[in-house]
Amino acid sequence: MRYLVRNVAVSLGEDAGATRRKLARTVGIAHEALLEVTLVRKSLDARQKRNIHFLCSFEIETTTPLRQPLPEGVSEAETSQLAPPRPIELPLTTNRNDRRAIVVGAGPAGLFAALALVEAGWQVHLLERGKPVEARMRDIGRLRSRGELDPESNICFGEGGAGTYTDGKLYTRIKHPYLRWVLAEFVRFGARPDILVDAHPHLGTDKLVRIVRNMRDHLLGLGVDYRFACRVDDLLIADSKVRGVRIASGEEITAEQVVLATGHSARDTYQRLEQLGIAIEAKAFAIGVRAEHPQQLIDGIQFG
Repeated sequence: MRYLVRNVAVSLGEDAGATRRKLARTVGIAHEALLEVTLVRKSLDARQKRNIHFLCSFEIETTTPLRQPLPEGVSEAETSQLAPPRPIELPLTTNRNDRRAIVVGAGPAGLFAALALVEAGWQVHLLERGKPVEARMRDIGRLRSRGELDPESNICFGEGGAGTYTDGKLYTRIKHPYLRWVLAEFVRFGARPDILVDAHPHLGTDKLVRIVRNMRDHLLGLGVDYRFACRVDDLLIADSKVRGVRIASGEEITAEQVVLATGHSARDTYQRLEQLGIAIEAKAFAIGVRAEHPQQLIDGIQFG
């Protein structure tokens, strides 16, 4: 039987044997009845400076079912949290020439879209207006040290997206069911495995550069037409359907599907979409609110 045991206090430096004995006491069984113990979540509790410890959740397997009712914080686990649901896979195509797609932008959305398409057998063109992640780092360095801006290679534009050199990759607080699958994909391309269990997984810029480069190498190995300094200036439309794109050089690339993964700073793209009469909907965003007294939320929102 598999169970999930939540919020187990684990001391700094505590050995695995002590943790196993603690888990056995928590669920009310003998130490020998524990078959397997797997850490699935870990966070640091530093609220009391004299008692800093980890709060962990474990999946355990036992030789016999636990006695009912289950202790507080213990529940049955039919499936492992380390085997999360994954997005529906695209049907595998047998003839690559029959399925052509253009992905505009090599940020997180574009990289994952290209990955899903090419692994399903599609012929993919991945078009990025900025530079590779390594060259982009030098351009950002010149911007910060000398104030020299490259309009097409900066903190907003370039391989990896806006989060590569900002706080965007630190951690996410969303509770989407596919979150752990996305983290597992990052591990696949070089991230530390502990991001799968950390409460606030941190990739880090130094690690993310390598991860993005590994994703690029994987996509190139699968035959993706991966282009840099390739700005998309227009969509090719015929019979009210998008048939491809026109890039800055004037070249036209046709495809069955076009994925726009341009990020929040490609204003020229959004202006062109408006000119073409394509419906655009603004994305909602969150605002942090802080009030010294509840009444302030009634009299007027105080922003912090």
